[in-house]
Amino acid sequence: MATSLEIIEGALKHLGVNPAESPVTAAEAQDGLDDLNDMGSEWESTLQIGFLPAEDVNDEISLPRQAYAAFKAGLAGRIAPQYGKPIYPELAELMRETKKALDKFSLQKLTSEFPDTLPVGSGNECSNYGQRFYSNDGDTNF
Repeated sequence: MATSLEIIEGALKHLGVNPAESPVTAAEAQDGLDDLNDMGSEWESTLQIGFLPAEDVNDEISLPRQAYAAFKAGLAGRIAPQYGKPIYPELAELMRETKKALDKFSLQKLTSEFPDTLPVGSGNECSNYGQRFYSNDGDTNF
């Protein structure tokens, strides 16, 4: 699993800020963590991918591996103004494509069986049962 700092550094690389040449300061890391937690919490409300906010930049982040790219690109878009960096068309496209892939990953096919107690319809005949859910007596039913 990746740490929060690794996601933050990945976002900075997308912006052209190389953490290897100028390490991320503690204040920048904390700001990045706050933005990462905010974004993750927003995305979790709709995607339900298991994100839990991290308390420290060295904590492992609770994300499936398929979400790393989307989080790096999305965070890059969020923190670009803080670093005075524009969002280039290539980064905007990366943000769009990785988020679309994350959306697709989070959608899971749900298969369900209908329970035996489910009505077969409102007075309609059902070929499987050969009977009506409601009787033909309109006074009783309505």
